[in-house]
Amino acid sequence: MTERAVNWETSFLVEEEVMKKMLVVFLFLLLISTTTFAAGKVTLSWWTEWSADTWHQAVDQTVKKFNEQNPNIEIVPRYIENEAFFTTMRTAFAGGQPPDIFQHESYNQLFQFVRPGQVLDITDFCDTIKNRMITGSDISQRYKGRVWGVPITVIPWSQIFYNVDLLKQYNISPPGTWDEFLADCEFFKQKGIAPIAIGNKYGWMGSTFLYALLARWAGTDRVNLAVMRKPGVHWTDPDFVQSAKFFEDLCKKGYFSEGKVTDDIGTAAAQFAQGKSPFMHTGSFLVDIINSMAAPNFHYDVFPFPQIKGQKGDPREIAWMLEGLSISKATKYPEQAKRFLEFWTRPEIARALSTTSPATLLAIKGAMDPDKVKPITLKIVNEMLVPSTKKMALLDHTTPPEVGEENVILGSISVMTGDLTAEQWMANIEKAAAKYEPTAEF
Repeated sequence: MTERAVNWETSFLVEEEVMKKMLVVFLFLLLISTTTFAAGKVTLSWWTEWSADTWHQAVDQTVKKFNEQNPNIEIVPRYIENEAFFTTMRTAFAGGQPPDIFQHESYNQLFQFVRPGQVLDITDFCDTIKNRMITGSDISQRYKGRVWGVPITVIPWSQIFYNVDLLKQYNISPPGTWDEFLADCEFFKQKGIAPIAIGNKYGWMGSTFLYALLARWAGTDRVNLAVMRKPGVHWTDPDFVQSAKFFEDLCKKGYFSEGKVTDDIGTAAAQFAQGKSPFMHTGSFLVDIINSMAAPNFHYDVFPFPQIKGQKGDPREIAWMLEGLSISKATKYPEQAKRFLEFWTRPEIARALSTTSPATLLAIKGAMDPDKVKPITLKIVNEMLVPSTKKMALLDHTTPPEVGEENVILGSISVMTGDLTAEQWMANIEKAAAKYEPTAEF
């Protein structure tokens, strides 16, 4: 939707003075009812978890720019810390007081509000901007044949970051296979160095490690069949259990950092940035975190998640996550809210975002300026994202909360502490999944 001025041109030929007055009153009431912002500024609330560092600054600048270019609309953002975000959102929707516009992590993190009829259907609106989006991103916003959100950011999870100088010090090349990766981890462990920095206090760093393993060993198609509860496919199947065993083995062998279940992402990133661990697996956003805390002489790079001998997944399959924007059905100003969503998808706005936060990948075509994006981010795009043949969404996004959050995410903590085995972990996931209807479509 492009910005248009509202022009009213009317002419009346009336002889009776009374009729003139009636028409003036009618025109005035029509103007008020059809042009909301003509009567004054419209204020829209927007809630988001985009509250960290450089990306927060880029988002702030985008909101400011929109407000300046749309003087009759004011977007008032509320930045909520990541770990508290969806609890806050669920409470607001349950209480009948959601924001006008909200950011989400797509799939069931959006559809959980769609099913009760609390999200505005924007299918027709999205048809007008769909050519701006990268291929495959729209499925994350599509439910029951309708579109409920606009994809904005892309976060690949099938890469491992490594300390360049630490590997060079011991003449080690970035591993290409799982066996090589395990050998490198064992080498560093014997040197008294924790091989993999991780902060699984909230469970998601462990679960996303599992997702990368599932994409490799089982493959995206198999995972999607299990998500959709297709007959004959169960989370207790050997390929899913083996994927979990790969993760369990890392725990048993002591390859994760000491604070594996007490540290958060920030503490783990500091461990990595301070040269205390050679490897760290997480989303592409780590680049922004490291750049905000690491010394200028800290050199790090990235390599694709290792290939596993005998894997069923294509070597170019990846796990990824998409974040989007949606509109509450309760908003009084849906057209103004759509204008805000459209603004985010404009190529020039996307490029400005990418320039301000060069580690952030956007789901909008033409957003990336290769001359301004950080080389490590460009590498993730060119060597992992662009060549990917299939993309597996995160299970805590594609399954009900009782499955993805309570059993996949929190289960990863229990595996790390030794309270669950890989088999028990998958059995718990299967038991929970069997109780609920699928919440994603592929």
